[in-house]
Amino acid sequence: MLVAVFTIQLCGCGSGAAPAQTASLDAGEEYPFYLGTMENESTITLYFADENKDIPYIDMDTVKELLERFYHEENGDEGFALALKKEGSTAVFIRENDNPMTVDADKDMISFFDFDAFFANVQNG
Repeated sequence: MLVAVFTIQLCGCGSGAAPAQTASLDAGEEYPFYLGTMENESTITLYFADENKDIPYIDMDTVKELLERFYHEENGDEGFALALKKEGSTAVFIRENDNPMTVDADKDMISFFDFDAFFANVQNG
């Protein structure tokens, strides 16, 4: 399920802010969202750069919520927590174990200090 989060195109750091090389995004629309099962329904705000709605974008606050929700609900890891720092086109997600993940929309890059430590379950280290 974690891979599904990152297959959605990530927009810039502000809510609705687009990467510098892209046209501006629409105001966003609520869509049904299911995590794990069809019974686990909620909504998610998706943004689109064109009328075709071929590629959905989500904002960084939503990425944070989805990562935390995935770890709490699907992994049973209540200790997983993220802080989010946004500056321009860059967002840094910092785990409770101090391991960061950086999303740089201008460079189209997601980087980690330690990938395994960032995604490790708190209970399992």
